[in-house]
Order: sequence, then structure tokens, then C-alpha cells
Amino acid sequence: MKWIKALFYVLFIFAGVSLTTAMNGMPIDTIFEPTAFIFVLAGWVFIFANYSLSEVCLALGQASGLVQSNAQSLAMSQHIIAAIGNYGLLAAGTINLVTVFAALANLDDPQALGIAFAVSLRPLVWALTAKVFIGIPLQHNLRHAQMEV
Repeated sequence: MKWIKALFYVLFIFAGVSLTTAMNGMPIDTIFEPTAFIFVLAGWVFIFANYSLSEVCLALGQASGLVQSNAQSLAMSQHIIAAIGNYGLLAAGTINLVTVFAALANLDDPQALGIAFAVSLRPLVWALTAKVFIGIPLQHNLRHAQMEV
């Protein structure tokens, strides 16, 4: 049920960003600029502060079903996959706050304010999409594999 709730969050955020861009006359393809995704990737780099590259690779291998392991290793992999999703959302939320503050600093131009708020939501769209469509299914695979062991 959590993934359904998260999917609705992604859809609502995407609808809000689409509505904001349409009301301000921006083309919809501005949502999918790679700069927002680069910030989320930068958040994922922080996973290596807590886990080594071999642990992350093992977690991804176990989640995709390529590597079999014991229950303790599967539990650790589940924590790593959850941390990847959480760090991506943390980075997106941080960038969202920075861009909202930058937009609020420019209150003199109301036309640019809507565009700035639409741009500020892009990292959240990327991070939530990655968590819903990649992170949650991988965690589900690890939970299922842990029950089988």
C-alpha cells in the first residue's frame, strides 16, 4: 500500500508542476531538464559515506536477483536500498528549498515567480519517481528474498 500512496504523491506533484508551467506559458519539456536529476544523483553519492562500493553493488545485485546471499546480507541490502531512496529525496528537498528561497528573493516580478516555483519542484519529481519506480520495487524484491531464506 505504501507504493500506491507514493505513486499518488508523484502524480500530484507532476500534475502541480504541469499546471504551474502551463499557467506561466512554459513548455512542458522544461520539467525534464537533466540539471534536476544531476542534483538527485549528487544526493545518491552520499550513500558512499556510510557504505562501501562493494556493499552497494552487492545490494543492487541482490535486489535485482543476480546474487544470492544469507538473511543478514539481505537485511543489510534492504537498508542500503532504502538509504539510496532517502538520500535522493533529501537532496531533492534541499535543492527545492534553495530554489524556493531564490524565488522568494525575487518577489518584484510576479511573472517570474510562478516559473521559479515550477522549476523548484523538478528535483522532487525526479527523486520521487526514482524512489517509487526503482527503490520501492527493489526493496520489495529484497523482502521477498529474505522471506524465502
